[in-house]
Amino acid sequence: MLKEGTVLSLISRAKAKGQDADKFSQSNVQKVGDTKSKSGKTTQGDGIHSVVALIYEQYERMLRLNNSLDFDDLLVYGVKLFSGYRDSAQWCRHVLVDEFQDTNIMQYELMRFLAAASGCITVVGDPDQSNKLRIPKKLHTSYQLGPRPMLRSFVSEHEEAAFLAVEIKRIVALAGGMLHYGDFAVLLRFNAISRTIENALQKERIPCRILGGHKFFERSEVCDAPPQEDNVA
Repeated sequence: MLKEGTVLSLISRAKAKGQDADKFSQSNVQKVGDTKSKSGKTTQGDGIHSVVALIYEQYERMLRLNNSLDFDDLLVYGVKLFSGYRDSAQWCRHVLVDEFQDTNIMQYELMRFLAAASGCITVVGDPDQSNKLRIPKKLHTSYQLGPRPMLRSFVSEHEEAAFLAVEIKRIVALAGGMLHYGDFAVLLRFNAISRTIENALQKERIPCRILGGHKFFERSEVCDAPPQEDNVA
């Protein structure tokens, strides 16, 4: 089954290379031809690209019918604008580009057109942080003892939060006073699930505090909600 995320990712990559639906389809035909000439048979990836090419074409048609642009189109049409009307970039006095190592083709072209107006550009980047070509590394430690990391998968954030709370409580109980709740930390990739984890910890009577932010029930918008509800009632 072809997942929605796979389709969106392939279309986004194509637009980042400056490929519209026609060019994407042509590049796929060329890939299939090269594959056949080398191995005499096609691969599953060839079929996926063929389907995505059809979806890409229909997707572009729907965007035009609705007079809409997606995020990648802002780059594509920005490049088209400045390539056809060079004077439209004269307002730009200086260009500052951060994370330059992750610049894709369309971003680079847009940057060139903007910088050409004044000739002033500053780029900041670190090739070791590139998400397109990362130098292989082998992690190791000289510390041989200690518990092995645990990797768990969960079907929902609520199940994950409940497991965290119960596991913390279990470890503290087994530690016999050597570990306390203050010895634990939960790192969040994004703040959206902080409320769920906070509720799970409170349910297990585990004290907690939020660093780098406010507890959900201490946030101003949440504190203001009950009085507003009373006014409505």
